[in-house]
Amino acid sequence: MMKKRLFARLALFVWIFIIAASLLPTHAFAAGRYIIADDGYFTEEELTELNNIAQTIYDETGIECFFAGTDADPDIIDYADTLLDSSMQGDNGMIFAITDSSWYYTAMGDRAGYLSDSEIDEIWAEMTAENNYSYYDSVKDYFQYINSRMYAALGVTANLSSYGIYNGNAIPDSRLKPLLVDEAGILSSDEYSQLLAKLEEVSERQQLDVAVVTVRSLSGRNITDFTDDYYDYNGYGQGANRSGIMLLLAMNEREDHLTTTGDAMTYFSQEGLDALRENIEQNYLTNNDWYNGFYNYADLCEKYVTKYHETGEPYVLKTTITDVLPGALLAAVGGGFIPAFGVRKGMKNQLKSVKKAYGAEKYATDNGVQLYSQNDVFLFRNVTKTRHIEESRSSGGGGGGFHVSSSGSSHGGSSGHF
Repeated sequence: MMKKRLFARLALFVWIFIIAASLLPTHAFAAGRYIIADDGYFTEEELTELNNIAQTIYDETGIECFFAGTDADPDIIDYADTLLDSSMQGDNGMIFAITDSSWYYTAMGDRAGYLSDSEIDEIWAEMTAENNYSYYDSVKDYFQYINSRMYAALGVTANLSSYGIYNGNAIPDSRLKPLLVDEAGILSSDEYSQLLAKLEEVSERQQLDVAVVTVRSLSGRNITDFTDDYYDYNGYGQGANRSGIMLLLAMNEREDHLTTTGDAMTYFSQEGLDALRENIEQNYLTNNDWYNGFYNYADLCEKYVTKYHETGEPYVLKTTITDVLPGALLAAVGGGFIPAFGVRKGMKNQLKSVKKAYGAEKYATDNGVQLYSQNDVFLFRNVTKTRHIEESRSSGGGGGGFHVSSSGSSHGGSSGHF
């Protein structure tokens, strides 16, 4: 009788265990304070380091940064919101979540919600950059971006130098980004490759960085400050005085800015900068001819530097079409005309084809809590994205001049619109 009762209890225990096990998630998770992901996303060492980075950010700024990843396909918004609500210990936190088919970002608290829509898109671009080969690289880039933007937005930053992440208020020792950054996605992959090669060739030959950057939006910032900070905090420039010139386009605002520093401030006078900007605006940018505009910008920058070395005086370009170099036209004929909107690179090997989740737009509750989410669609590694840009045939601007950026670096500049 006793044995029967014992076996009955044992059978009941086994049955309860089987039922409980069936209710558990089918995916094993690599748990961490700030990193919640399926097994296989990170090694033990990577998981420890990423959690330590996030803990340092929280200790020094009061903002909790989380990452969540799963190969399953739950409702992405519920998945991210639930994890953020259950994981936060303070008043300000953010989470970047990836499932099998979607990605989603949300933030809670009046200090955590400092990222604009375009900056959230930039995080995804950083995480899926081609030089990232693992989730570890991607999440580390996410933390680096968060930390650098935190300084610009809130005036605080964490010291992450021991993890190979530079301070948000420090200029890195070497350039972190290529000479061509197309965050707005206005160039095809072929155009991008040809232009990057051109910029690298001119920069090496003239011993100063000649760079082009496109962004979707300035997020309410002044384009002069935005361009200077982009140049400084991404480590552009050659030599001890970080010599270089950068052309930055903000597509939503249809504004453009040229910034110079180091030796480029000698090669490009204010009059010369204004003439260069007006030439590119009037002949190319107002017609949405991005490829030829950037190609001729590189040629004309080289002409400015060469003329200075020949004469010892800054060159001033004639603002007529006859002074424009024919290199871009010849290159276009030789390689075939390429549409200005085309293929964009996005995904990397380990990150699967996912799309950005549809969610609520930014809103605030009565108690001041802010939630941020996104709703564009990202499909495959190579996708065709067409961005509508309002037609504008006017151009102009000026100003900029000699000034000091937020990093303390001296810059020349010229601003306009197209």
